Amino acid sequence: MSTLYRRIESFDHEEFEDELVLMEAESQAVVTLNATGRTVWEALDSGATVEEIGGLFQRAFPDNDPAVIRRDVQGVLDTLVEAGLVTADVAES
Repeated sequence: MSTLYRRIESFDHEEFEDELVLMEAESQAVVTLNATGRTVWEALDSGATVEEIGGLFQRAFPDNDPAVIRRDVQGVLDTLVEAGLVTADVAES
């Protein structure tokens, strides 16, 4: 089993150059994402797992250590879940 991450519906966003600023409408929690975080966010359009998102980065940066990529992607996802911008549900593999 793996965890499926999905965006919530109640968020506002503003784009500033390469960054994306997200705000959860009800709690008004704010998260600023750099280009990497923004790519993770965009990958969640239809829901995704850490492995799926990590695979995107691994294909884009084949010389990078897959374990480091997975750790970094998980860190972004944890931040988004904590801010209430993303849900994490256990998915059947």
